[in-house]
Amino acid sequence: MKITQVIVVVVLGLCVEASAADKPDIKVVHGVIEVFPGKPTEGIIARYQIPGKQIWVSAVRKDGKTRHVHVYTRAGGRKAKKKTVIKLVYPFGTDSGDWNVKTTREGDVVSARIVWNGSLLGDLRDINEGAEDADRARKQLGVTGATAKDLPVLYFSGDSISLGYWPYLEAELWKEVDVYYQRELIKDIPQARHQRGHHYGLAHGAYAGLQRAYKSKKFKPDYIMVNCGLWMTRTHQNKVDEYGQWVQKFATLAKSHGAQLIWVTTTPTRASGNPVIEKFNAIAAKVAKENSVPVIDLNACVKALISKHGEDKTYDGSRVHFANDTKKKQAVFMANRIREITGVKGSGTPPHDAAGDQRDAEPDPVGHR
Repeated sequence: MKITQVIVVVVLGLCVEASAADKPDIKVVHGVIEVFPGKPTEGIIARYQIPGKQIWVSAVRKDGKTRHVHVYTRAGGRKAKKKTVIKLVYPFGTDSGDWNVKTTREGDVVSARIVWNGSLLGDLRDINEGAEDADRARKQLGVTGATAKDLPVLYFSGDSISLGYWPYLEAELWKEVDVYYQRELIKDIPQARHQRGHHYGLAHGAYAGLQRAYKSKKFKPDYIMVNCGLWMTRTHQNKVDEYGQWVQKFATLAKSHGAQLIWVTTTPTRASGNPVIEKFNAIAAKVAKENSVPVIDLNACVKALISKHGEDKTYDGSRVHFANDTKKKQAVFMANRIREITGVKGSGTPPHDAAGDQRDAEPDPVGHR
């Protein structure tokens, strides 16, 4: 059976230690990935690396159903124009699923061809999705779809730093907050895809994407979190005041749609550093305070980690991106701050945080395809 979904690819406090990891409920047989083969009632897989492969898998399972799968690949290298074939045991049982790229299905196996730095995203399709009453049946978008728990939805957008901690943040908050990342937005609302020169790593790109997303009645996040800055210290380094104005614009847009903006500070670079980052963070903090916008000081978190572990263990070998263990600690820090902001109560350690201690490098901060 062939699945022919129409897709557009776009693809403050102390920084605490990451949660303990358990063995993931995942297996690979003859190159075919299967998530939650043990059919647990619930579970989370956070960026598990397939042994010997440049492929990472994340997944969410709730109420006896797998609701979200994310397979990310960096196989082949940036310059190689080859695609990686991903094979996955169909994760949604007898239910239907939405995919972000064209897939084919033979029996219980779903296949897709993914470019370097690309993702295969799949979500459980709710029974009423696509019908006229979809907005009622699925009150808010999110990686877990409609849930009886009616979790608050936190949509977040940013540069490649956000891409790094995304799976771990979802794993930390999976029972408390519906974390909804920009790559998932593009799957659900293709018209929100960024335009050339306006990728989500830039404030104006992330803002334009939000404007397009809000044209859909299904887009109703409770919180909007923005982590843009690293790229802009290179492209807008002489426009510090303009950077502050973006905080104001995001706050106004969020408020006009009944959402609360959360601003994330830009992380430091290693070695000589980047003085523009401090100027950006200072103006952002000033404008955020004036507009009652809560701030998550990820910059302070990273500096604390550097002080404790040193730069070589904090970063992945590049000047700006982080080791896998750092990403997990960032997610724990951010999750605790988000709990404070949203008022949700922590639910403890996720049952499956199986990322291990791989130090896979993220791509340069060039936005998200």
